[in-house]
Amino acid sequence: MSDVTTSTCAASELHKHCTAQVTGTRGAVASICAETLAADGWRLCDASSAEGDTATWRVHVAGDADVTATLEAIRSFAARLPPDARGGVVLVLDVTHWQPRGGDPAPPFAAAFGQQALWLGARMLALELAPRLRINGIGLPGLQDAPTPPGPADIAAALRFVIDAPALTGQMIALDGGRTALVPTPGLEP
Repeated sequence: MSDVTTSTCAASELHKHCTAQVTGTRGAVASICAETLAADGWRLCDASSAEGDTATWRVHVAGDADVTATLEAIRSFAARLPPDARGGVVLVLDVTHWQPRGGDPAPPFAAAFGQQALWLGARMLALELAPRLRINGIGLPGLQDAPTPPGPADIAAALRFVIDAPALTGQMIALDGGRTALVPTPGLEP
């Protein structure tokens, strides 16, 4: 992805000893996340490799995720962290169907329910595993193709912010143009 903003040398120095994994649904969004981490000096490793046990951060693109399996994978990831290590998980969630508007077609129940259940479980784990493991989310309208908007630079900026904000846990940044922020009021048109 040529339009991912490359970070400065200072950011590369900050993360040059950090190891991360990008797991879950493969596609444009996973590629953007991997390229952003690599540009910032992170070492990327496969979750199933021996080096994967040393990763301190995981970015999980949760397409059609099995909620229980994903939450158990987060617990397992936390258990593998060395006792003095601090790390984190960034869940990239599909928020396409989170805030339907009047006239929108009914959302696919299983997909919408699974994404929201995963986020609720992740927030509960964020409380349980803090401060050793920070768990945050980035919400996007669609995960299979390159979402527009947001563009790759928006996703890269959100990922960098979530990782570099040490007091942030249990929160989601929704890059959806305000769709999830606009809560319809009964009796009023949106």
